[in-house]
Order: sequence, then C-alpha cells, then structure tokens
Amino acid sequence: MRVRPLLLACFWVAVFLWVGYNGMQAVSSYFKINDVAEQAFREASDKQRQRNPGEIVSADLMADLRTSLLAGTRRAGLDVDPQSVKIAADGALVRVDVSWTYRTEPPNVWAFDTAVPVPIWLGRSFDPQLGTRRIF
Repeated sequence: MRVRPLLLACFWVAVFLWVGYNGMQAVSSYFKINDVAEQAFREASDKQRQRNPGEIVSADLMADLRTSLLAGTRRAGLDVDPQSVKIAADGALVRVDVSWTYRTEPPNVWAFDTAVPVPIWLGRSFDPQLGTRRIF
C-alpha cells in the first residue's frame, strides 16, 4: 500500500473530525445562549409582576433582562460583549438580540493563533403576557 493515499485519508478524517467537533460546540453555544435568554426573561418577568402587575413592559423589565442575560452568559462560560446585547420593546413584545463570536479549538498551536472566529447571533421575541411557551 502506498503511503500518500493513507496520509491523505488520515488528513481528511482529521479535518472532518475537527470541523464536526467545532460545529457541535458552536451549536451548543447557541442553545446555551437561548436557554440563558429564556431563563433571564422568566426572572425579569417575575420581578416585573411582583413590582407592578398592571404594567407589562417597563424600563425595569428590560434592565433586569439585560443584567440577568449578561450574568447568565458569564456563568455559562460564554464570552458575550455587553454592547452586542440589544433589548427593545416592540409593541407588546420584548425583542432580544445577542451576537457573539465562537472561536474554534485549538486556540493556538506552537504560539500561533489558529482559532477561526465564527460569528453567531440569536434573535428572540418574548411576550410578557404569555411568558415563554415551548412549542414541543
């Protein structure tokens, strides 16, 4: 058996495994942020109902949501820039937009930066009257 085809096969298997691993990690970070956003909305909505049950969307709700979201991402070990978190009231809905960059593994090899930045974003709308509802 020739060495070159064996080395090429090993190389492409390694590339496939690297892409698969980093792809799964990026998808995992997306779902972590989604869960953190839902939990932060639940907490902020509960605080809003306790403070002022008659008011649906307030500045306090959005401030609590932002604070809980940033704290939750830090606890989950995700690096989210605070300026990339956008929270706005859109009628009776609260719109949350978060963007972050996933950096592939390994971050450096022999002191060279080998991480590939993968930009990811999440856009969610929450209805404070209904709370968070799951379709499934």
